Amino acid sequence: MNAHLYARVSPRPNVAESESIGNQIAAMRDWLKAHPEYTEAAVHTDRGRSGSDAERPGLLGALSALQPGDVLLVAKRDRLARDVVLAQVYERQITRQLGASVISCAGEASGDDSPMGELMRTILDAFAQWERQVIRLRTSDAMRRYQAQGRVMSSNVIYGYERDPERPGYTRECAAEMAEVRKITALRDQGMSMAGIARELGNTARTGAPWSATQVRRVLKRAG
Repeated sequence: MNAHLYARVSPRPNVAESESIGNQIAAMRDWLKAHPEYTEAAVHTDRGRSGSDAERPGLLGALSALQPGDVLLVAKRDRLARDVVLAQVYERQITRQLGASVISCAGEASGDDSPMGELMRTILDAFAQWERQVIRLRTSDAMRRYQAQGRVMSSNVIYGYERDPERPGYTRECAAEMAEVRKITALRDQGMSMAGIARELGNTARTGAPWSATQVRRVLKRAG
């Protein structure tokens, strides 16, 4: 039987070494050595892709390559998806439409079509989704703390701040932009619409381009 190996690593920084593409492929090849009835057909990978992303080129390529009787092999079930509905959609497509199957090297009720096996897989998918949501919240909280400390978190500095030339990697308030932020907040409190605020402001202090309702909404979301 042909086995299509699929490995995925998420986009978040400092991903655990155990999740690396190389380690996942190594684990799957070790599994194949213990199961000589399966032959490696191809390796499909997605780097920097979330388990909640439905449009992953590597996974879609693996699905298009699967033939009846083939196996989609993953190191762990959460590599397939970290979303309950998405995991079930993929599994049904693989098993019912393509006539193939999904096997996790970690076991995780692979190949068990009993009600208990299906329940276990659903529980695992739910836990993977919960874990993804917790990681996202922790990352978001950490970024807010770092931003509050004035640290640069991306190539785009938050509106109202500028890079501090005296402290690389940190920001400082930009007087012109902060004046606009305060004006945006005041106009919002007066009941003005996002589009109205954008028209009132005219051009941004940062780029000189016209303000948009989307930019105004983004500034207000960060300002609280």
